Amino acid sequence: IVTAMRADPAQRFPSVEAFAKELRPYLLTGGPSAKVPTERKAVPPPQPHTAPLAEPPMPPRGETVPAKPPIQAPKAPVAAVPGRERPGYEPQKELDRLKLAAAQEASKVEPPGQPRPVAVPDGWGLPKGWDLRGILSLMLLGTPFTLWLTGETPSCSMNEAIGWGLTKAGIPNDSIHNEVTGTPAPSCPNGMIGIPAGSYRMGDPPGRFVTVAGFCMDRTEVTADAYAMCVQGRSCWAWETAPTQFCNAYIPGHGNHPMNCVDWNQAVTFCRWRGARLPSEEEWEYGARGTDRRTYPWGNQAPSSTLLCWMTNDGTCGVGGFEAGDSYFGLHDMSGNVWEWTSTGVPGADERVFRGGSWNITDPSRVRAASSDRHVPGYIGGNLGFRCARTPL
Repeated sequence: IVTAMRADPAQRFPSVEAFAKELRPYLLTGGPSAKVPTERKAVPPPQPHTAPLAEPPMPPRGETVPAKPPIQAPKAPVAAVPGRERPGYEPQKELDRLKLAAAQEASKVEPPGQPRPVAVPDGWGLPKGWDLRGILSLMLLGTPFTLWLTGETPSCSMNEAIGWGLTKAGIPNDSIHNEVTGTPAPSCPNGMIGIPAGSYRMGDPPGRFVTVAGFCMDRTEVTADAYAMCVQGRSCWAWETAPTQFCNAYIPGHGNHPMNCVDWNQAVTFCRWRGARLPSEEEWEYGARGTDRRTYPWGNQAPSSTLLCWMTNDGTCGVGGFEAGDSYFGLHDMSGNVWEWTSTGVPGADERVFRGGSWNITDPSRVRAASSDRHVPGYIGGNLGFRCARTPL
């Protein structure tokens, strides 16, 4: 019994059959080598002989000496097994009961019946109706484990199964907060918003789990006026003539519009001039959607002309003109207006990722918070700009 209950599985019996084989002798005979001590009798001292012992006579030829019966050793009494003296005791049922108990202890299986309730310590802050089993299965993020816990088998892909698991846990898909570390937002320069550290599932449908350190991010896209100051300081450069008709640096009255028609290297140079950098793709999406799985920066409401600058043939809009479409952290124009360069490259290709959609987009899926595109670093366009980020000091 002690061996079957050892904490280390490697020290237990390899199977229930091995345990039963070892246990059977103890139930039926009291042990495989049970010995009962016998009373030892005193042996009298040998008496001196007065005459030599005579040899036994040899039997006549042709006769045999009758064999003596073998000496029978006294049988050891059977040790009493506790409980066998009970009326109606049946050894096989007792063995089956012990086998079941040992198997349950060895495999830590709950006995048949209602599952044991799981106590949730105070302070977890779980909303009413959340099922802890579903939450734990999602933490492990193993679809087989989720199905085993719930006893159901959905016919869907892995990403759909995650959403199915959220539903089983009683958690609305549009309001799950993956994790916020609780650290305060960093202190940032004017014009930037502090984004606290946190973790989220990147992509739509959710993909890899990403942890982002706290950082600062421009509240708006970099404007044509702000870029012009860098050009005047001879730290940045601009085209002598407008590459396209929609380049805001060459359109009177568009100083408050996003700076477009800049390639990736021009964007990097401007951010460095400001003591900043381009945000990574992970930071950009985190800034756009926060820790909940919202479809767009403002939530899950379908795009409209009151939420973002899109579906137009007239070029960009002034920055910050759609406050109703602000992101989770209060960033402006994270969807629409212009695509935005990020610092993230594409593995195996000389390309850089940009995010957010633009003014000439008509497809709602292209202005999702998770939407992305890519191009070579030297690409320029009237629908492509940038904003800067900064690591807190």
